[in-house]
Amino acid sequence: MITSQLSTFIIIANNFTMIDRDPDTKEPIYIGQQIMPNETVRDYNTEPFGNSIIVDKNYLKRQNIKIHDSNFFQRSVDRSIVYILVPDKYQRSDTEIIKNYSANAIEKIGYSKMPKFKIIHTFNNQKYFTYNINLGDPATGNNLVDPIAVVFNKNLVDLQTFGNMLTIDGGLFFEKNSEAQDVFNLLKPTIKKVGLSNTLNMSVSVYKDFSRYLAKQRSTLLAQTLHFFLLLLIDCLLIKEIIILFFELNKKQFIVKWVLGYSRIGLLFDTIFWPLLVILAISVFYQLINYSITNYAFALVLIVVSIVMYSSLFNQIFRRNQLW
Repeated sequence: MITSQLSTFIIIANNFTMIDRDPDTKEPIYIGQQIMPNETVRDYNTEPFGNSIIVDKNYLKRQNIKIHDSNFFQRSVDRSIVYILVPDKYQRSDTEIIKNYSANAIEKIGYSKMPKFKIIHTFNNQKYFTYNINLGDPATGNNLVDPIAVVFNKNLVDLQTFGNMLTIDGGLFFEKNSEAQDVFNLLKPTIKKVGLSNTLNMSVSVYKDFSRYLAKQRSTLLAQTLHFFLLLLIDCLLIKEIIILFFELNKKQFIVKWVLGYSRIGLLFDTIFWPLLVILAISVFYQLINYSITNYAFALVLIVVSIVMYSSLFNQIFRRNQLW
């Protein structure tokens, strides 16, 4: 009934709630992986609580998901069939997918009666946008690549399960065409009529959520940038003091070597060891605290600053040429 009033679509992807990142690979860790920590990759791809989402046909059309069955979207809904869209790369697991979904259909998935599962294959490397900043990896735009997609069949779930799927797990999205349009209020009579007033009692703007997420990311980036430059300034001042001290202690030695024919580059590499050792120690210290590729850039900047400072001090010494 709601679909007849608005252009709606469904995607339920709570298996892809990101709870952490792998400290080594930096890949996201999803709740679906934590539910079955001792299972194999094959199990994760064939179990309904692993690499699985629920979508409807409207979502598939909206995302332009390419399916091998050209008549799929024209086919009328069968009240007893649940279609499972499986990427080509998982074809060998078809039998196991049917077996696992059938075993969990009533007790765990929540179907009101045993459905008949049918597999339809899709092309590989297709993206499913979650429309939720908490589902999927923000680093990849909250897109899921090649999940197992179960096509939603409203005839096989009771009203309470349907309401829970659309709220706790998901769920139901509609497009708001203008800022002045209060779409949710238009839907309230229909929601009340189908008995979901206590379940569907509010709506959330996907775009507002995303704008808040972007604002938070910008704030974090600004804080990290300021932190980086503050540390860089402190470390540059430290390196500067070390270099000046080193020059004061070895000033006459530099002049003697210069008189004996050492080139400036030769003197630079002859004397820069200790400052570079300090820079290396600083870099290692930062890596021990928090490993990041940025720390290498940090060390590189300090080395460049040191070389520039060395060059400047050498120029001062040899310009005066009377310091011994």
